[in-house]
Amino acid sequence: MQVRLYATLRVLAGAARVEVPATPGEPVGDVLRRLVAQCPGLQGQILTPDGAALLPHVQVFIGGRSIRDLQGMATPVPPGADLAVFPPVAGGCGLPTA
Repeated sequence: MQVRLYATLRVLAGAARVEVPATPGEPVGDVLRRLVAQCPGLQGQILTPDGAALLPHVQVFIGGRSIRDLQGMATPVPPGADLAVFPPVAGGCGLPTA
């Protein structure tokens, strides 16, 4: 399965897209743990240290829907799906307001 990484995660993984072995129907959490194993720079950036949960500030989408709105880490991977992983995003223009 193709996992698309955004913002700082791309830099840490060394790629914008990573091919991760996945079987349709398996939990998204298994795919994410494999992703971190393949890309050690992502260690501590997506999952809790024990790998059991998604960090609160990270968003993972499958089929355009957040896994938080589905079954979380237990969400089954649909056939042909891609995963999109977003780190926290903050900022603004930094201009003072009047």
